[in-house]
Amino acid sequence: MGNGWHFRPACSILAAGILAAPAASAGITIDDEDTNLDIGAQFRVRHQSYPFPADEGIDRFTNYRARVNLDFRFGDDLRVFLQPQKVGIFGDNDTGAAVDLNKTPANQSLHQAYLDWDLSEALSLRLGRFEQALADHRLIGNFVWSQRGRSFDGARLRWSSGSHAVSAYGLVLAGEDYGGATGAGGPLPAGDKTADQQAYIAHYRGDGVVGGNSRLELTYVYDEDFAAVPYSASLLEGGARPGAERHTAGFFLVNTDAKGGYLSPFPPMAMGYVKDPGLYYRVEGYLQRGDLGPDGGNQDISAYMGTGYLGYSFGEAAGRPLIWGGVDYLSGDKDPNDGDYEAFSTLYSTNHAYYGFMDYFLISPAADTNRHGLRDANLSLHFKPRPDTGVFLKAHNFALADAPSGVEESLGNEIDLTVAYKAHPKAVFLFGYSKFFSDDGIVELGSIEDGADPTFFYGMVNTVF
Repeated sequence: MGNGWHFRPACSILAAGILAAPAASAGITIDDEDTNLDIGAQFRVRHQSYPFPADEGIDRFTNYRARVNLDFRFGDDLRVFLQPQKVGIFGDNDTGAAVDLNKTPANQSLHQAYLDWDLSEALSLRLGRFEQALADHRLIGNFVWSQRGRSFDGARLRWSSGSHAVSAYGLVLAGEDYGGATGAGGPLPAGDKTADQQAYIAHYRGDGVVGGNSRLELTYVYDEDFAAVPYSASLLEGGARPGAERHTAGFFLVNTDAKGGYLSPFPPMAMGYVKDPGLYYRVEGYLQRGDLGPDGGNQDISAYMGTGYLGYSFGEAAGRPLIWGGVDYLSGDKDPNDGDYEAFSTLYSTNHAYYGFMDYFLISPAADTNRHGLRDANLSLHFKPRPDTGVFLKAHNFALADAPSGVEESLGNEIDLTVAYKAHPKAVFLFGYSKFFSDDGIVELGSIEDGADPTFFYGMVNTVF
């Protein structure tokens, strides 16, 4: 680069101030003719109790994430984005004089590293490792709640024109370890374990296709060689299961406000929800077919899920209240011996946002309910008591969707309270409290001890530059 480099401050977008920073957010921009470099960073610290507690005991720990964004742009058509990150737990023996940085290699990783190339005005190519979310993270998500997060290795080819975009993905998926005796604990996947699992995705997004302010997304996912029990995150540390293949297809349809906001369970929305008054809807439906392969008894996959939500925004009324509710229904398998596997897998989603912040169904509703599916009837209230504060309250009633005879279907109720406070232009505090009121069904699953109503809480500060 030449000697004409200069520095100038750049505005930082806080992504509603709460969770991950957008890739283009930068604290410093360096320009040299047709080349520029945006440099940004994120640091967040969270003190929390352990998720999915089995009893009423409160064990606490503090974890963190540090990321640096290096966003190189060459002219108008070529970009390289690098995002190294370090995650860990306070007091986890890596702050002493004799630091072994290879003690847990997955804790130091290149979270994202990709090339964007605009092949024409309408066609673009992305190659490398990148985060990806489709249809509000329902089947494909970056699991942003986790300090490590999730990224995918592969390629994306996208054609876009006006309000329409068509994308094709080819991905190689690594296995994930969500903690436990050898993991990092809590929502800190150990990740970075190799696997031969492949996924291919076709996706369409269109705004205004069904009239007015609306968004339609159509998604098709083909994945193969996944684990015999198809967990959402695949849990492939034991190796892929040859011969398994799965087809998942469906739609996501919402109406939006004038700025594209819609009903979503993600806490960042607590700082910037739908702006316009009126009625809002959201509907989704997916079918799943395939074969579990020899390790899965060559069972035929025949599963589905459907969701429906309605909400009403009071717009500029005091506190900007929004109330909404709906039902998620994920099919289950009543008879494991009939040759059909009927429990729906949520694939590579961000389940933390959907099925309760206590994470009893984090890995997969199929696996976490003993393949009996899940019905989640929920009601949410969002309001802003002041411009720098958002409150999000959600109540769930959980039950097995397809409980066999003799199995208790009622799982219990969960209440999640989230408060977001924007204390500084570049810093937001997030506080959460959850309580689970257990029924016999979740005790029979072994998730909660008999008679216990566990509690979960956290406090987090997120800074983005």
